[in-house]
Amino acid sequence: MRALGFEMDFIDEYYNKDYKLFDAVPNNVLYGIDEDLYFIDTQIRMTNNAM
Repeated sequence: MRALGFEMDFIDEYYNKDYKLFDAVPNNVLYGIDEDLYFIDTQIRMTNNAM
């Protein structure tokens, strides 16, 4: 997640200027063979900056 420009608040929470992700633990974020990320049971919210 850090390589994608996100910073960590807590062990399972990441944020950048536009989004905040909760429950982003390794078992909930999968890296596909197509090089895309797949989020399972992860909450993604827009920050006030993105609106």
